Order: sequence, then C-alpha cells, then structure tokens
Amino acid sequence: MSRRQTLLVSAFFVFAGCNQSQPAPPASGPVASCAKGWLSDALYPDGSCATACQAKTPECPASDCVQRSFHGYLAGGVEVEVAVSYSASMGTMSTVTMGSKRSYEITSDTTYVLTPPGGEQGTITASCKNGQLVDTKSGSSLTSGVWAPASNGFAQGLDAQFNAGKLSWSGVPVQK
Repeated sequence: MSRRQTLLVSAFFVFAGCNQSQPAPPASGPVASCAKGWLSDALYPDGSCATACQAKTPECPASDCVQRSFHGYLAGGVEVEVAVSYSASMGTMSTVTMGSKRSYEITSDTTYVLTPPGGEQGTITASCKNGQLVDTKSGSSLTSGVWAPASNGFAQGLDAQFNAGKLSWSGVPVQK
C-alpha cells in the first residue's frame, strides 16, 4: 500500500465517527493527516464558560450552556474559525463570535500557511499526534494548540451553516 493510500485509510478511520470503535491513529504523521474537516479544542472538549453568555445567545438560559471553539479545514483550501455557545439539554448552538474565513495551504509535513483576506500570511508549525493537530509554535492563532476531530453532530451543523454561506447563526440543532 502506498504512503498516500495509508494516509487516506488512516484519515477515514480517524474521522469516521466519535462513538464508533476505531483503530488507534498513528502516533505521529504529516499535518495533512490531521488538518481535515472540523476540529474542536482538545483541551476543553466539553467547552468552557469563558464568554458564552455575554453574547446573549438562546442557549444561555440553560444551566449547561458552554462555549466551544472550532477550526474547519474545508475543501478548496478554506480554513474557518468560530466560537459557539452550546447547550446539550437544548441541543442547539449559536455563534458567540462571527466565523472568520481564511485560505490555508499545507506546505510540508510539518507546516501550513494561513492567509486571512487582505492580511499577511502566517506560517504555523504543527504536527499530527494521536489523531490530533498539535501546534508546535507558541503564539500561533490556535487557541489551545491541540485540536481533535469534532463530533459528527457538530461537524454536520457547522457544515450546514458554512455551506449556506453563513458566518453567524442562532439556535442551530446539533445532532447527538
């Protein structure tokens, strides 16, 4: 099996679904094997309470409202960053910060370049460890520096909004 086929097969199992039995991802690998699809902050997988309810989203009255951060590495070299409020009891999410879109290009096994519209390029040094994208350079745009595949429910909800061209929304269902 070629290296590319191995990476594609590995990526399929990593992103197949969070509740399914999966083989362990490789201990490390090229950035391209992890910078795909929707990723959530791995250090705060259940969200944090930082500023979610200052945005006065519909989820805020719920006692389980939290803020979650996501990065999407989407088709066509589009990278999206967004923070949402989420309530498991309500089963919905709303934007806390408007989503931002940038272009990205993976330039080597250990780097990728982010380019905001009209902005300067920023090179991020990263690695793929245990199926997670790990920022290995301090001061980058990644919040915690460790990003894991988002659950299918969040990925589907985020895809629906961004595919419709929306950078902010309110009360979007998150499938369990």
